[in-house]
Amino acid sequence: MKLKILIISSLLSGLVQASPVTPIYIGGNEYMDACPGTGQVIGLRKGGDEFLAVRTGPSTEHPLSDKLKEGQTFYVCSSSKDEKWVGIVYSTDKTNDCGVTSAIKKLAPYRGKCKQGWIHSRWMKVIAG
Repeated sequence: MKLKILIISSLLSGLVQASPVTPIYIGGNEYMDACPGTGQVIGLRKGGDEFLAVRTGPSTEHPLSDKLKEGQTFYVCSSSKDEKWVGIVYSTDKTNDCGVTSAIKKLAPYRGKCKQGWIHSRWMKVIAG
């Protein structure tokens, strides 16, 4: 019985500590692209992790969902209130059209075929927009 309680307690603890996914919102302006900028990963340390963590929300408390390499490009769609974190949409296949380069009047969570997530702004530069 104690083992059963310990297992259930452990599972519940994991659920409580899990950070929810923070969606990336696009659009909201009938005259601008749904994601108004393009960015690129820069400044990763040689000999370090050599990747930029993509997270499910705008903090290190959110789980890692993917890894971007130096030079990889992405669409800049939103940012956290303090602007330290940037909500991005990106493709790992250069032929993929993420559907964010045209105006979308209504603000909505991204539901396209590309990947999305949050990166720290320290490791990016805006290359367009």
